[in-house]
Amino acid sequence: MASIGDSAFYGCSNLTSITIGKGLTSIGEKAFYNTSIKNVYIPDIAHWCNIAFPGVASNPLCYGADLYLSGELVTDLIIPDSVTTIAHWAFAGCRSLASIIIPESVASIGDSVFFNCTGLSSIIIPEGLTTIGYKAFYGCENLNKIVLPNSVTSLGLDVFDETSNRLIIHYTGSREDADKLTELRYYPIHTDCEYKEVTSGNLKEKAVACPSCCWITGEISKNINGHDYTEYQPNNDASCTKDGTETCYCKNGCGTEKTRTMYGSRTGHSFTNYVSNNNATCTKNGTKTARCDNNCGLTDTVTDYGSAKGHSFTSYVSNGDATCYNDGTKTAWCDNGCGSSQTVKDEGSAIGHVFDSDDENCQLCGFDRTADCSCNCHKGGIQVFFFNIILFFQKLFRMNGTCNCGVAHY
Repeated sequence: MASIGDSAFYGCSNLTSITIGKGLTSIGEKAFYNTSIKNVYIPDIAHWCNIAFPGVASNPLCYGADLYLSGELVTDLIIPDSVTTIAHWAFAGCRSLASIIIPESVASIGDSVFFNCTGLSSIIIPEGLTTIGYKAFYGCENLNKIVLPNSVTSLGLDVFDETSNRLIIHYTGSREDADKLTELRYYPIHTDCEYKEVTSGNLKEKAVACPSCCWITGEISKNINGHDYTEYQPNNDASCTKDGTETCYCKNGCGTEKTRTMYGSRTGHSFTNYVSNNNATCTKNGTKTARCDNNCGLTDTVTDYGSAKGHSFTSYVSNGDATCYNDGTKTAWCDNGCGSSQTVKDEGSAIGHVFDSDDENCQLCGFDRTADCSCNCHKGGIQVFFFNIILFFQKLFRMNGTCNCGVAHY
């Protein structure tokens, strides 16, 4: 297949991956608009750099997809020496890219080639390249260093993201030459930088030295005329759950700094000042809560052992169930409002018989006070004499009494 037509996969929201063959030379307008592609598989980088894309939605990488070369995820992109031009939109939106090596064979970078490649942090543009297109590096929010040769004569509008406050341009030309490139006016520029070829054993690489900040790119050359970071100082920014950092300023006096993580420096939570939540009940312990002593905002709530109140019964009310013979009961509800009640004997609440005038029967229970008793206290003899005397005074003073036999005859 030599081409993919306009809107070929427009709106295919379930399309998540695509494999591009070597014969493809062009992809039509909006071919992948509103798709869900996350993985793009290609057989050759040089071939991909020359595919004609008329717009961002033509490129299947555009929605933040990962690029795979021969089945391997591409993070460190190496453009082959056979490439002279990187076509418009070639890597726009590619999420997997972390670094790029561009050879000296490349003379121009097209429009929006690395648009929204958020994983890029530094790029070296090789000597000899002359043209960088519109928004070529726009949206590369983590891009903080780029080496630009004085061979560049044309920079497209918005070639870099104006909102970036970290980007530093390392320019190999003079300040006068840099001022001619108006698109650079938004960024700090270190001029008179110098390309160097650095070797280490059998390894050789292109590096760049900056007289303003002694920054040199490249793995084997990073300590050659580069920064000297040796004396780190903690930033005291560790939190309960996150390790803090430490920072070192370059000892060469260039003013640059390096910050790294202090692994194992997280403080962990500390809870000491617990305050009762006042939610204990009569039978259940309440809870208490403390805020982390490190002011991270986290709280810890635990059981407040021993805080159960226990019931309290003080205000007893008679249940009105006393009889002539027996004490009644009284009931109180728990003072803590838990709804529990307690019923106890109402000592001394027995009423006793009530006889009116000469009535023989108790007005309350109907007991016959002339009923026989075991001591025959009112059947005759001396007992009758004493019984009658007692009965006389009881009637006289309207008093109730109980016989020695335990029966309330009077």
